[in-house]
Amino acid sequence: MLFHKSFERLLRAVDRIAKQLATADTQQRQYLLQELEELRTLCNPFFEMWIKFEDQIEALHDQYTNDSTFEDQEQTTHSENTVTPSAPHISAPTYMTEFSTALLSDQGYHFFRKGLGYFDLLMFHESIDEFKKIVDMDPDMVVARLYLAISLIATGAYEEVNTHLDIVQQTATDHVLRAAVHDTRAQMYMRQNNPRSAIKELNAVLSINSTYSDAVFNRAVCAYLLGDYSLAQNSAAQVLSLDKQDIDAWRLYGAALYAKGDFSTACKAYQKTRDLAPKHVQVAIEMATILVSLRRLNEAEAVLREVTIQGRKMSAYYGVLGEIALHRGNAKEAIIFFKKQATLTRTKASLQRLGWALYADKRFDEAAQCFEHHIHTFGQSLQAVIGLARIASHRGKLMTARALLQKLVRDERYKVRAQGLSEIGRMYLEQGDIDRAKRYLHSSLALDRTQESALVFLGVAMRQHALETPILSEPTASTEIVPASGIDSTSLLSDTETTT
Repeated sequence: MLFHKSFERLLRAVDRIAKQLATADTQQRQYLLQELEELRTLCNPFFEMWIKFEDQIEALHDQYTNDSTFEDQEQTTHSENTVTPSAPHISAPTYMTEFSTALLSDQGYHFFRKGLGYFDLLMFHESIDEFKKIVDMDPDMVVARLYLAISLIATGAYEEVNTHLDIVQQTATDHVLRAAVHDTRAQMYMRQNNPRSAIKELNAVLSINSTYSDAVFNRAVCAYLLGDYSLAQNSAAQVLSLDKQDIDAWRLYGAALYAKGDFSTACKAYQKTRDLAPKHVQVAIEMATILVSLRRLNEAEAVLREVTIQGRKMSAYYGVLGEIALHRGNAKEAIIFFKKQATLTRTKASLQRLGWALYADKRFDEAAQCFEHHIHTFGQSLQAVIGLARIASHRGKLMTARALLQKLVRDERYKVRAQGLSEIGRMYLEQGDIDRAKRYLHSSLALDRTQESALVFLGVAMRQHALETPILSEPTASTEIVPASGIDSTSLLSDTETTT
């Protein structure tokens, strides 16, 4: 009980940080994670002393237990030629060829055990030192080399990782170790924001073990980031078939459905997520976003009221309030909410939606500044390009508007291409060129039948054709045809949040 009270206080501190992390925004999360690192640094000397303490006890136990055992054997079985090894037996017969000979020595076993201790405590710099000692002793000790590679990834030393993984991949004969190599590479690529390479490695893992749920979930995340929402949905569904209570899988499943435009089914998936995590503030905000897309504004407000106290600390909370105000035609109120969102966290969504609120309020110069600032900060995206194209068209700069929209038409994602064609159709409709507008709008719907804006514009074009009189005399400020923002621009990127 000597350290009991001290560690109780540490555990209480970690519990407090865990609760705050659940409701923290991006900036608050950084402060809390820094506090966690400071706690770990504070405890590291105690962990090191504990490992030394354990090593000393183990060494004494082995020395005197083995001596007495050897003496007993000499007295009772002189005919046996076997000798009890001084190093403990490794209870992993499947991997004995992979462990090689390093662990058969006291020193090798000591380094490996110490490295695992540091690894389990997330003290990766220290674990790297220990695993390197084993690899230097025996380059063929692939398990230690694999742990070394994982530790290097955790410290961001990516340049060394591939060398070690290549050696493990060439040497390992066990299928589990081969799968572990692919999984480790996938983790590295995900940390490097390279989901395309990561998903190839995850597919290799699943070709060896198709029921490895972590790999299936990570594939869903990578597919979502790549805009392959069908694969993301199917992979999340596969995780849920193994575990119906997986909150993250339900959330990702709903986000994929939302990105595909299936708002009703996405809403059901998020309701399941909320049932499993009723106090999760971010999930509640994302649920409200889906309800706004379904035009169920009162329900969205009711969900937000449940998390008002914690939500006021989060930028996404004000983003949803801004969307509700836009849908109700209150552009000035929407501008206030989006400015608050941008003040808390300047994300892709906050600048874009502020730009659209200013556009709806016919403050075109300020809206253009928002869209241009967004592109300068984050790179081009669907909403910013469409916003600038509409403003250029309003100012009579039709060649500029068309050039901007042609960038979308050349995009590899069919939804982005469809939106670009729809906007070009809208531009021609505004000019009174009904036939050309209809051609572009039909092309848009041929790519993506869920394009609501294209359906609206096509309906206007058909009515225009019937009346043979211009209808659109100025850019519409209706928010019904503004591209919808993603559920969460920081963690679950929608098709409209990815760069073009």
